[in-house]
Amino acid sequence: MLIDYFKSPLTLERYRSASVGPHLDAFTAWLDERGYRWVSVRRHDREVVHFAAWAKKAGIPVAELNRGALDRLHSYLVTREQMHHRNGGHQHLYQSACVFVGFFEATGVVRGLTPTPKTPTPAERLWGEFIDWMRTQRGTLSSTLVNYRLPVMALLQDLGTDTSTLTAVTLRQFLQQQVGQSSQARSTNLVTALRMFLRFLIARGDCPTGLDYAIPTVARWRFAVLPKYPPAHDVERLIYSCDPTSTLGARDQAILLLIARLACVPAMSVR
Repeated sequence: MLIDYFKSPLTLERYRSASVGPHLDAFTAWLDERGYRWVSVRRHDREVVHFAAWAKKAGIPVAELNRGALDRLHSYLVTREQMHHRNGGHQHLYQSACVFVGFFEATGVVRGLTPTPKTPTPAERLWGEFIDWMRTQRGTLSSTLVNYRLPVMALLQDLGTDTSTLTAVTLRQFLQQQVGQSSQARSTNLVTALRMFLRFLIARGDCPTGLDYAIPTVARWRFAVLPKYPPAHDVERLIYSCDPTSTLGARDQAILLLIARLACVPAMSVR
């Protein structure tokens, strides 16, 4: 799982050789399943390695990286005046350590704790089946699937998990609502995620065939904000700025008049 987020062999070797190295792949997958963004997963992995190095110097074994260890880290950072950045935000090291301890508690790695069973919701179960299908059938990277989670979960929350009731009308209504609140880049990601999710459902027979074509492509026109033509009065000013008494001026004016007529510039009195 780490290899999906770090490509440098030296970085991978350094992370895997850390005291928490045996847990980093599972930790990365845990973050991925919860929809953490690509940059956030990388940051948490990096800071957790630093957290483990600090814990080793402090004499705290990996099996005791619990809330007590967090308290000691907090006190250490406060003492060294490293708990807050200049902008008032918490130190990244402490944030990532909290997330990692939460992972240890959830998976039962921390000594004396047992994992708390959690029954996934129908939407979470369907999402898990979708990402398994994408990895198996299409070889999609986890870093790509992270970007699909929010759109797919939003669809299931809005339209429900009974995918047999999905129609082109309801999908387009949902898409229009979401696109109206998103940038072009996010809208493009939304369209791609929904189309892939519908293809997964079609492959399983959970929704009508061809429903993926109900998701239109997000238009990306270049120069869409430019006017189709300049105002008529500007065209007239350009035409009659030529000097008709000279050979070149008469030629230029004739050419501009011909172009204006062919372009059918509205509200223009071409004499």
